[in-house]
Amino acid sequence: MTTSARILLLITVPALLAAAASVVGMLLTPGLPETLAVHWGVDGSVDRTDGIGSYIAIVAFLVPGFVAGAAGFSISPLRHGTSRLYARSVVGLTTWFGVFVSLSMFLGVWAQRGVTDPISVPISSVWIGLLIGFVVAVAVAALVVLLTPKLPQNTGLSASEASLPIAAGERVYWAQTARSPRGIIALPIVVIVFIAVLFAVVGLPVWATLIVGLILASLFTMLSWRVVVDQRGLTVTGLFGFPRFQIPLESVVAAAEITVTTFGEYGGWGVRFGRSGNWGVITRAGTAIEVQRRSGANFVVTVDDAATGAGLLTSLARRG
Repeated sequence: MTTSARILLLITVPALLAAAASVVGMLLTPGLPETLAVHWGVDGSVDRTDGIGSYIAIVAFLVPGFVAGAAGFSISPLRHGTSRLYARSVVGLTTWFGVFVSLSMFLGVWAQRGVTDPISVPISSVWIGLLIGFVVAVAVAALVVLLTPKLPQNTGLSASEASLPIAAGERVYWAQTARSPRGIIALPIVVIVFIAVLFAVVGLPVWATLIVGLILASLFTMLSWRVVVDQRGLTVTGLFGFPRFQIPLESVVAAAEITVTTFGEYGGWGVRFGRSGNWGVITRAGTAIEVQRRSGANFVVTVDDAATGAGLLTSLARRG
């Protein structure tokens, strides 16, 4: 079995868990009431009931659908060669999602065995199931991530390497800001406002709005970056100083200016993994610096004046 096939097999494991949870849920039917509590309101009381089919449908359709999407999204990168980090991210996230949904839904059904009135089911039974599901899912996902095999890397440059003359002992510094188009930057703001209004209308607590807002606001760190080439190598830093990626000179073989597309090659903006096996920071379509490293997949960052940055980085690495 090839390495790519082994990774795809690991991705499909959550679908098998979902199938098992669905079967066990159906086997529990004789001990369950005709209707189950399936949703709780803001005040913690049951506001909707339904049959066992409601729970099974969530597990049987949501998890396999998510798994199929992850597998489909991984086929091209695996075929062209990608980083182990990418493979681990896909396998870990898919496993966590499948285990969490399957186990938490199953525990939600298990807690209602012998209940005569589903309206009386406390919301605490749901929180306990979610907590157990979350912890177990994290543990299983961590184990699967450790089992993810190492992939062969595609480490050749996509274009001819660039270099610029640098005198012995000369110190150089090159910096640019890599920023997404205004329309893309405005998207998280629009979403935050929409969710804040929606949460206010349905009566969700303020802390829920703040948590979601902070998560979405963190997207800003993926849309504007500072790119620096100097004696330390290549440093790419997010808007608020995090995330931070640094490739020291001793790790650089060469660098080149390339042209990239966002969705065609990387599927969007931010820290992305490409079809060619490269990974890096993608803020827009256009010119980018591609760095060939001594170990691991090539690193790419979209930035203006990429030819100068790539040329300086190659020359600095060769000067040592």
